[in-house]
Amino acid sequence: YIGRVLAPAIIAMLVVYCLRNTAFTAAGGYGIPVILGVTVTALLQLSFKKTLLSVVSGTAVYMILIRLMQVMVSTMAKRMIAAADA
Repeated sequence: YIGRVLAPAIIAMLVVYCLRNTAFTAAGGYGIPVILGVTVTALLQLSFKKTLLSVVSGTAVYMILIRLMQVMVSTMAKRMIAAADA
C-alpha cells in the first residue's frame, strides 16, 4: 500500500509547494502559463507515463508562453509610448 501511495503523495506535495506563491489573478497574467504548463505535464504523464516527455513538454509550453507574454507586453508598451509622443 505505501509503495503505491507514497510517490503520488510526494508529487502532489511538490506541486502544491511550487504553486503556493503563484499569483493566478495578477495584472500581468503570469498565472496562465503556469496553469497551462502544469496541465500539459499532468496530461502527458497520465497519457504516456513518460516522465521525461512530460517534464520537458510542460517546461517548453511554460517557457514559450512566458516569452510570448513578454513580447506582447513590450509591444503594447512601445505602442503606448508612440501614442503618447504623437
